[in-house]
Amino acid sequence: MTILATLVTGAAVALSAATPALAARGTLRIGTRTYNNPARGCYNSDIWPLFVTNRTNITVFVYEGANCTGHSLSAVGPGKSATFEFAKSVDVPG
Repeated sequence: MTILATLVTGAAVALSAATPALAARGTLRIGTRTYNNPARGCYNSDIWPLFVTNRTNITVFVYEGANCTGHSLSAVGPGKSATFEFAKSVDVPG
C-alpha cells in the first residue's frame, strides 16, 4: 500500500506542475488584446496609450516600461478601467 500511495502522490504532483497557475479569474483587456483567466506575470501593451479594462477578481499594476520595468504608475482594481499615456505594461500578481 505504501508504494501505491507514493505513486499516486507523485502523479498528482506531476499533474499539478504541468498545469499553469491562474492568478486571476475573469477577463483582462490590455490595449487590443483580451486575456481570459490571465496567469500571473507581465503583459505588454500593443498600442499607445495603454488601455486597461480589468474584469478579474484581483488588482493589476501598471508599469511605465515594457516587461513591467521602471516605476509602478498605478493600480487598476476589479471592475475598473483606465487609460495611461506613459505606461507600457501590466503586471498580474500571483
